[in-house]
Amino acid sequence: MLILVSGVPGSGKSYFINELTRVLDFFYINQDDLKDAFIGGKDRSDVGYQIYIKPRLLEIEKFLIKRNNITQNNIVIEGTFWDKIGNPDWYEREYGEVVPVGTPILQIRCVADEAIIRSRLEKRGLERDRQKIKDDLSWKAFLLKEPILIDGFYGRIFDTSKDSKEWSLERLKEIVNIGRDDMNGE
Repeated sequence: MLILVSGVPGSGKSYFINELTRVLDFFYINQDDLKDAFIGGKDRSDVGYQIYIKPRLLEIEKFLIKRNNITQNNIVIEGTFWDKIGNPDWYEREYGEVVPVGTPILQIRCVADEAIIRSRLEKRGLERDRQKIKDDLSWKAFLLKEPILIDGFYGRIFDTSKDSKEWSLERLKEIVNIGRDDMNGE
């Protein structure tokens, strides 16, 4: 199974995935870790990043997926995917050649209250987040560009507003199993 976890920066993707991989057997590909290995916590809207680094990161990600396919591990990929998530075919274009035919793919969108997301970004203190939270106008512009909820999203929604200690093992398993059932037509 391939699980794609999306959400705006600060939506709780990493916390959700850490809990998920703690209780279920998944190989975790963290796009932020891959990106930060190249550019640190800097802004990723730079043209040089978009043209030169981003395509190479996708190749690294595909390599990791191919290696995991050999061992038949379940894979979870974290990313914002904000510009693609509303299109049901985007992951076929991105990952189609590396994900075996018939592999169940589940999309999960992490969401949280706007104030909680902003607070998380402030606490995180990364350079790439500063522009988003510097004032109310910047914050509103960020949310227009990268909405918390996406029209047309057809996956599962997971609200990370609560403390992760309140997330139950049963709820995490339910999300994954419901996704499997959906893909099997049940």
